[in-house]
Amino acid sequence: MEEGKDYYVRFSWYHRLSHFVMMTTFIGAALTGPPLKYSYDFWAQAMMSFWGGVHNAGLIHRVMAGFMVGDFVVHLLYLAYHIVVRKAKIIGPDSILFWKKDLLDLIGMVKWFFDRGERPRFERYTFWEKFDYWAVFWGIAMIGTSGFALWFPTVTGRFVSGIFLNVARIIHGDEAILAIGWILFVHLYNSHLRMNVFPMDPVIFTGKVPIEHLKHDKAAWYDRLVREGKIKPE
Repeated sequence: MEEGKDYYVRFSWYHRLSHFVMMTTFIGAALTGPPLKYSYDFWAQAMMSFWGGVHNAGLIHRVMAGFMVGDFVVHLLYLAYHIVVRKAKIIGPDSILFWKKDLLDLIGMVKWFFDRGERPRFERYTFWEKFDYWAVFWGIAMIGTSGFALWFPTVTGRFVSGIFLNVARIIHGDEAILAIGWILFVHLYNSHLRMNVFPMDPVIFTGKVPIEHLKHDKAAWYDRLVREGKIKPE
C-alpha cells in the first residue's frame, strides 16, 4: 500500500482483479442458474430464450462456475504463499480473520443502532466485511461441490449413492438462492448504497479510498496508519 495526497491505496491489483473475476462470474451464474432451476415459470422461460435456450444457458452457467472455482483456487494459493513464504501475520488488525475486536464492534454497533453508545471505530476490515469474505469459502464448498457432482453425475455415481445427486440438487439451488439474496440485500447495501458512498464505492475497482472516507469508516485504522507514519495527519 502507498500513500497519496488525498487517498490511501487499500487494495492491490491482485485483489481488484480477483474481485472482478468473482463478481462477473457470480453475476453470470446468478443470471443463468435460477432460470434452469425454475424452468417451468414464465420469467425463467423468458430468460432462457434470452440466453438462446437451455443448452446455452447451461453452457454459460458451467463456464462461469469453472472460472469462479479457478479464481478461488488461485486465491488459496495466494493465501498459502503469504502465510508460508512471507510469514504474514494471521492474527491482528491487518488480518481478515475474526478476533475479539470484531465481537466488541458488533456489540457496539447494536448499541449505536439503539442510541446507547457511540459508533465503533473500525480497523482495516469490519466484521461484516470479514463475514462477506468467509462466506465465499462456505459458498464455494457447498455450491461448488454440489455443482460439480451435478455436472459429472456418472463420475459422482461411482463413489456415492445416486440419491446424493438429489441432495446435491437441493443444496446447490437453495444455497445459490441464499447467496444471491445476501448479495442483493446485504452486500450491495453495505458496499454501494450506504449514504456516504452512494451510488457506488469504487474502492474495489480503483484500490484507492479517500482519506476523508478512511477517517470516517475506518477511524481506528486511520489512527494506526498515522502512528506508523504511513499517512500524514490532517
